[in-house]
Amino acid sequence: MYRIALCDDEEHILQNLKKLIHDYCARNGIDVIIDISINGLGLIEENKAYHAIFLDIEMIPETGIQLAKKIRKSNKDSKIIFVTNFSDYKNHAFDVRAFDYIEKPINTAKLIKTLEDLFINYAAKKNTVICLNTDEGTVSLDSNEILYLEYISRKVHVITYTNKYSISQSLSSMYLEFSKYKFEYTHKAYIVNMRCIKKIVKFDILLDNGSTIPLAQKKAHGFKTVYYNYLHNTYGTVI
Repeated sequence: MYRIALCDDEEHILQNLKKLIHDYCARNGIDVIIDISINGLGLIEENKAYHAIFLDIEMIPETGIQLAKKIRKSNKDSKIIFVTNFSDYKNHAFDVRAFDYIEKPINTAKLIKTLEDLFINYAAKKNTVICLNTDEGTVSLDSNEILYLEYISRKVHVITYTNKYSISQSLSSMYLEFSKYKFEYTHKAYIVNMRCIKKIVKFDILLDNGSTIPLAQKKAHGFKTVYYNYLHNTYGTVI
């Protein structure tokens, strides 16, 4: 079951978009719940988890960009899709990791392509559990909860949002497994989860939990290329 939210201050656009999405999902056997909101403020207050949020940029009292930034503070997973006739949206799309954009008036073919990409993306995220033999015993971790791997004193330390696990193994052997889940070397002693990167500032990689790991100068160019390709393939829009 997928949950999708639609936010626009024009009722007829909301209803049309809801019908188009509902019809697409019905034809393809996709179970979906669609919520609609005139200004999007209810999304912030209720803090519901949505698989996708379609946001009009030119809303009041807050724009779609402002709402997207608030949503990202507590929800890094929802796919944000801008529905707009505003010409300057591309300057802001990267900041909130927009998945895609649809220009008004809504083109049905473009909407269908966006929906296809959306559901393919979610299907690709299945089976992300990794089993690890750690010093603390065997643990099963969702790869999405792992921030990075760090090699210190002949041990690999697996850092998650809530815990730290130690493994007596080489970092290179760990990389063979973790690279399947979009982890990449940033430094000879660090492997990062691409999904957890907030931004790159010179030779520092800032993660979405507030921590920072190094980016080796000699790896910087290659890593940034891989990272931007990841953003494009995952979120669809990289400006």
